[in-house]
Amino acid sequence: MSLLGFVQVSDLHLLEARRPPALPNQDVFDVLLSFPLLDGFMGHDYGPLVELERFLQGLPDEQSTLLISGDLTSRGADEELAFALPFVEDLQTHNNLGLSVSGNHDQWGGALHGGGTVSTVLGRLFPSDACEAPPISFTAHGNDYRLRLFRFNTDADLPPHGGFRRRLARGNFFRTLTAYDPEHGAYEEGDIGVVVMHHSPTVPHSKWLLPAAMALDKRSKKALADFTNAYNVRVILTGHAHKEACKPVPSTPALELRCGTTTQMINPPSEVVAKLRRPPKGDNCLLLHSIEETDASIEWVARPYVLKDADDEEPSQEDGFTNKSRFRRRLDASNEPMEHRLPLI
Repeated sequence: MSLLGFVQVSDLHLLEARRPPALPNQDVFDVLLSFPLLDGFMGHDYGPLVELERFLQGLPDEQSTLLISGDLTSRGADEELAFALPFVEDLQTHNNLGLSVSGNHDQWGGALHGGGTVSTVLGRLFPSDACEAPPISFTAHGNDYRLRLFRFNTDADLPPHGGFRRRLARGNFFRTLTAYDPEHGAYEEGDIGVVVMHHSPTVPHSKWLLPAAMALDKRSKKALADFTNAYNVRVILTGHAHKEACKPVPSTPALELRCGTTTQMINPPSEVVAKLRRPPKGDNCLLLHSIEETDASIEWVARPYVLKDADDEEPSQEDGFTNKSRFRRRLDASNEPMEHRLPLI
């Protein structure tokens, strides 16, 4: 029996409102040629936005809360946020941006070279770099539990204009995390913690003794592990790497559930690909999360959905709801629908 549910999307990379065949401008190409890991500057495709809306429309209310694990926009410009925010609000049956986080692209302030001043619009949307949503209470097997959702800005401690760390898409929130005092007190028996953040805690922080791209710094990882153990955090929801993953978080009981891009342009026209050192990576996907009561336990279940290229005119009923979108369950090596399960008690 499903007790709670969330839809996790990530790395939407929304530009100003556009439909195909609009393409990034020359300034964006110049950045991508030098720093291809910043492929989020390519922006979004219109089609996946429509498919995401169709997917959410088919969900029952108890599963339709939207959670964004960062990079709502392409480069954090005011005009991008002006397009993105009404779109996201319209998508949600339960308007719950309090469960979402900003990403590194959202904090570039519209700039392409070295970062700019973070938009005041973003500051109004995410006014705190570390906060806790109101706990969600539920009962299972005759016992009472609290789901505690913590939200962290993993770029919080980068300098205002970022420098090379912005270019390497690295994160740092050590000081913010160590100073954070959760709004709803210390851990209590029956608490189950969930962290929502942008950077992955499992991407190596160095490579060949040099700082690695896309990674958190070492001190932030240690602080996160300490927080995870202190608050019984069992699930860490991330994005950023543009590639879906399910990995244990070192030195903790937690599992990282990472969502890839959801609406990014991942199949640009051939004339765009010819200019790039590499095409955008990954495929557009989302994660459907639920807390489920089984005969002997409570489990967190994550079901990946991937955007299919071909239209499927037949609605799917595979997970107990009418899915009219092209987001369909990802299949494993045995051609069975994939899912990740984590016992919570």
